[in-house]
Amino acid sequence: MESRKTSKFDIDIEIKDLLWEFLRRWRLLVVFVLVGALGLTMYQYCNDMNKTDVVTVKKSQAELEKAMGTQDLDEVTAAVALKRQLDEKSAYMETSELMHINPYEENAVILQYYVSADAADVAFGATEAYLSYVGNNHMESELVRVAKQEKDLYVNLKDAKQSLNISLQENNNIYCFDIKAIGKTMEDAKQLAEDAKKELQTYSATLKEAVGEHQLQLINETEIVMVDQDLAELQNWNATSIKTISNNLDSMKNEMTSDQISLYVYRTTVTEQSAEPTVSTAEPSVHISIKHMILGAIVGLILACAIIFVLYLFSSTLRNAEEVKTLYGIKVLGCVDDRRFQKRRVFGMIDDFVAKLQNGKKKKLSYEEEVQLACANIAIGMCQNNKKEIVLTGSMINLLPSDIIKAIVDNCEKR
Repeated sequence: MESRKTSKFDIDIEIKDLLWEFLRRWRLLVVFVLVGALGLTMYQYCNDMNKTDVVTVKKSQAELEKAMGTQDLDEVTAAVALKRQLDEKSAYMETSELMHINPYEENAVILQYYVSADAADVAFGATEAYLSYVGNNHMESELVRVAKQEKDLYVNLKDAKQSLNISLQENNNIYCFDIKAIGKTMEDAKQLAEDAKKELQTYSATLKEAVGEHQLQLINETEIVMVDQDLAELQNWNATSIKTISNNLDSMKNEMTSDQISLYVYRTTVTEQSAEPTVSTAEPSVHISIKHMILGAIVGLILACAIIFVLYLFSSTLRNAEEVKTLYGIKVLGCVDDRRFQKRRVFGMIDDFVAKLQNGKKKKLSYEEEVQLACANIAIGMCQNNKKEIVLTGSMINLLPSDIIKAIVDNCEKR
């Protein structure tokens, strides 16, 4: 084949014919799409089945433990411990008021107290007692107990325990201490601060009998919206810990046998009050993935298009009459559609539909009209060139139906 087309017009025609080539080979596209979709879906299904290597078993805890070695039991024990640690941290993240407070807009009320007494040792001892009472969460526990008894306390909060966040502030004065009450809103913080003041007054009366006569004075109360860097770090640390523990637990479970998984499920879900506990692990539930089916179809379509493009690019045969003119500069005298002589293929109506799309509004000539038009052009060409003989030849003329050649010969002889 000689040099390919060079003009922009000819290149556009070739690209257009390539697109029609994709449609003409629609069977290859359909086959690859179906093979790709089914192949990738079956691969995903088998892969999931292999990963979900679980069978239905019913064994007691003693039977499971007896069938394992020391190392396997230790692995299950470690996994159970991680699970409990994960549950505790997850529960804390869900229920703790601190974990739901925006650390960059923290609503707080700071109470500053001063302890005075006639004797310095009494003032010092009372201050240390207050610090211990607040710092060791004794006051917080007392507030929780009172909240459960009084229905009107923390009425706007779902759980009184979640609303409590009492902490000590640093104070350089040895007879002073600060308390910070934090809430989701400033109203919550103010309510908690009021309850804390009442509780400290109650505790102060009890403490006078133990350490001696002294006075507890509230010298300052400040409402503030602040940035709590420590709280932000605490929230990030808890979130990171939960993610790390979850990843480690998943890794351990992936390496366990089915008996280890069964024992792990028993220890993390079955209560100790069961008379004869058994573990039942259900059959794996594996489903066909629509996502993988669509992805496989796309991959098959791309691969089919690539194959059609390569076949089109390296094909040495002429595909249409336009290539005869553009590649060799030879005048086309006529075209005869030989599809009528070919055996009709399965779903041939789709081939006919594609042909109609390609021809557009061009009128389709009958077989006799195509032969007559070709012979008429041959006759005109012979008259113009003063020729009386013509030779029919071609690279694949032996593959043409004999009816076409006979019809052209007979018509030319008549002329």
